[in-house]
Amino acid sequence: MAGVSITAEWQLLGDKYHRKPEIYQLRWRNIDLARNKVACAPFRGLIAVIRDDSKIVQLYAESALRKLRIFNSFGRQIFEIV
Repeated sequence: MAGVSITAEWQLLGDKYHRKPEIYQLRWRNIDLARNKVACAPFRGLIAVIRDDSKIVQLYAESALRKLRIFNSFGRQIFEIV
């Protein structure tokens, strides 16, 4: 992290500064957040991911069916439904 200002990680919220450090990397692979809708539960809860139909999709690259995928807070998929 050489060259990165430590103060760049802190953000002013109201009258206090807060920061959100990365504790660990999620384990999921091949999930492009830019092409999906994502909803997260608070307090390290589940993460729901479904393809965003308003985005352009290359059908040969993935299934034409939309899949709702549920991940735990570590990024491991625990459920999938079409």
